[in-house]
Formats: sequence, C-alpha cells, structure tokens
Amino acid sequence: MSDNKSQQSPNNDSPPVKESPPVKESAPVNDSLRLERSKAFARTIKESDIYENMDSNNKQALNVWAEQGEKAVIAHMFTDQETGRQLSYGEMRMRYG
Repeated sequence: MSDNKSQQSPNNDSPPVKESPPVKESAPVNDSLRLERSKAFARTIKESDIYENMDSNNKQALNVWAEQGEKAVIAHMFTDQETGRQLSYGEMRMRYG
C-alpha cells in the first residue's frame, strides 16, 4: 500500500485515509556552522542586559558557551569548578537554575 491511493480504515466506519507524502529533509548544517551559530547566540546574550543580572556561576557558564560552544558549556556546568567532581543533574540545576 505504498501508492498514494486512499486506504479504507480497518473498522470501515470512518472515511478513507490518505497516505502522507514523504517528508523532505533539509540540507544538513555542518558542525562548524552549528558551533559558530551557537557561540554567536551566547555572545548576543552577553551583550544584553540579561548578562549583568546573572549570578557569577551563570556568567562563567555563558562565557564558556560564547568562547567554546554548547558541548563545552554542558561539560562545564556538570563539573564542580573547584574540585573537578562530576555534578548530578540536581546539583547542576541548583547552581544554574
């Protein structure tokens, strides 16, 4: 039943169901472009009033994001900066909201 003809529904009480057309995939964004867009987004936040109202933990994390990208900030946020110990999800949320 891969053609686009209508199909009768199993209970025969409902109207026929048409198959959806195949989904077109967009061109993949290469990793370096994605990284640069992410870093640019973080720099935009740094240049806004939001940055001045952040606590020191969030400012430091945003600086990492703006300089190194989202993978680096995730690693940063899940690491205790004084001991290097990995933080649990709950501990990370307590520090960064």
